[in-house]
Amino acid sequence: MRAAVVTALAGPDAVVLREVPEPLPVRDQVLVDVEYAGVAFPDVLRSRGEYQLRPEPPFSPGWEVSGVVRADGGGFRAGDRVAAMPIVGGFAESVAVDARMVFPLPDVVSFAQGAALPLNYLTAHLALVRRGRLRQVRRSWSRVLPAGWELLSARWPAPWVHG
Repeated sequence: MRAAVVTALAGPDAVVLREVPEPLPVRDQVLVDVEYAGVAFPDVLRSRGEYQLRPEPPFSPGWEVSGVVRADGGGFRAGDRVAAMPIVGGFAESVAVDARMVFPLPDVVSFAQGAALPLNYLTAHLALVRRGRLRQVRRSWSRVLPAGWELLSARWPAPWVHG
C-alpha cells in the first residue's frame, strides 16, 4: 500500500510517497481504509522532530482520518463510516487505530469534513471546557468558534451547546 513517509526530521520536504506493508490490527484496534486524512500542526512539528512524541524516521504522520472500517473489530462492523485519530500513520491508504480513538461518522458528515473533526474537536473542547471553563450556553456559538467546533456543534450537538 502507499503511504506518505517522513524519511528524516527535516520538515515537510522530507516526506515522500512509498510502498509500505499493510498494517495488521492487533487486539482492540480497528482497520480503517482511509478516504481522507487531515493535516494538523502536530504533523508538521513531528516531521521536524519538534513535537513531544517523536517517532524515529521512517514513519507515516497523520493524526486524523476518515474512512471505512475494513473488517469487524473493536465494536465496529465492516463498512462502517468512521472518523479516527490514529495519531501516527494516517497518511496511508489504511491504518490500524485503537478502537477508543474511532468514532462513528454520520451520513450527514462527508468524509472530507470527518477527517478534520477529531483533533479540531478535541482542541476546541479542551480550550472551551477545560481552559475556558465553559459550562452551558443559551445560544449557539457557531459564529465565533473555530470551523471544527462549528461543524461538530451543528452535526453532533453537545449538552453544553444549545441552538
